[in-house]
Amino acid sequence: MADTYLLTRFSDDDLEAFIILRERASWEVRNRFRWPISTKDFLDPEKPLKIPELDDLLSGKNVISILLWPPELSISESFLLPSLLKQELLPACENEMDALIPWPIEQCQTAISTKREKNSYRVFALTSPRPPLETAIRKLADHHLEPKHIFPESLLLAETHSKEEPPEKNETEYTLYYQEQTTRMVILVLDGSFPVKELVIRAPSREERRRQLENAFFAFSMEGLALKTGHVFNQPPQPAGDATDEVPRILSGLKSLFPDGNLKRDLPDFRSGTLASEHEKKLLLKQFRPFLFLTTLLILAIGFDGWVHYKNIKDQLMAERTMINTIASRALGTSQVVDPMAQMEQREKTLKKQSLMLSRGTDIIELLRAISIAPPSNMTFELVSLSIGAKSLNLSGKTDSFEHVEVIRTELLKNPHIKELSVQSARLGIDHKTVTFRMGGIHD
Repeated sequence: MADTYLLTRFSDDDLEAFIILRERASWEVRNRFRWPISTKDFLDPEKPLKIPELDDLLSGKNVISILLWPPELSISESFLLPSLLKQELLPACENEMDALIPWPIEQCQTAISTKREKNSYRVFALTSPRPPLETAIRKLADHHLEPKHIFPESLLLAETHSKEEPPEKNETEYTLYYQEQTTRMVILVLDGSFPVKELVIRAPSREERRRQLENAFFAFSMEGLALKTGHVFNQPPQPAGDATDEVPRILSGLKSLFPDGNLKRDLPDFRSGTLASEHEKKLLLKQFRPFLFLTTLLILAIGFDGWVHYKNIKDQLMAERTMINTIASRALGTSQVVDPMAQMEQREKTLKKQSLMLSRGTDIIELLRAISIAPPSNMTFELVSLSIGAKSLNLSGKTDSFEHVEVIRTELLKNPHIKELSVQSARLGIDHKTVTFRMGGIHD
């Protein structure tokens, strides 16, 4: 199936459109339209675009729409950048252009063409405000003419003359080309086949345009000589084409842009990033879908694997907790297990204390015997409480008088296991016949 190209551009104060048919190696301009719409009116968002619909001519065809962006609406520059990753080139170019343009770079669109050189990139960059581009896209889309690509107008000059170089051209030699119209002249400066500057001259008089062209030519010449000795320009500059060969020049440019039916790479296209065409976005999404699908599958697989591991660990923890509760219940001799670890630790401390006491069984018995025989047989003594710790000894009791309290303390100290013992309290009972006392001391 033949490909159809819709080429739209601003010419003088008119809007031009070319419908071009390509079938294999044959290219033909089928239709040419020219509407009296100035660039200013076209880019005014408040003014509607009044042109006849071209649906009948384009329906059912594979249309590749191209808009040529006028130099009046952009600023161009060329420079060298260090060897960077491809995705880093555009931000680096925007940083360079930010110092050259009168508009905020955040509100601009930059198109670049790159050429790989030793340890560096040579870049041709064009920056234009984004609002006019958005207005042009919207207005053309309203008439089903939305451009898939927006190239600088001088690109056709570069493509037309990229192969028209002298056979023994000095690699430092620059060539100036221009395309003359009724009231304007588009200028392109090439270094070999690589563009370095785009300009436009607007003047109603052809003589005035030629005079300004000569001034621009000599300005470039002087700039080149000032930059490096040996930089020269071809003399005299040759016109890129006149009205008589306008169609052949456009066809030649399109053939260079689409040499095998596919667009050349690394062309300066304003329809990129946020201004990319819906077709390009859908194509990018289509290319991204397999990766997205595989990524989703990978995430699901990792998530399922993680869930399986989590469930296994959870089940294992529950089994271990049940086992710990069972062991704790048996060790504590109770089914009321709330915090098995804390309860087991407390139980362990109690058993250790009992073990320590029991390990001194003979001494403890001696203490108990000494306490039981300490009071003389003719003395009344009633033991109320007794507490024997690892080193401490506390007892309380009742006797007949305060003198008997001291006798009891003295008799107890006769035991070799009791090192210290003192009366902590002694008071007359309620019946005024007995004395209640409390003693405390240290044993070995």
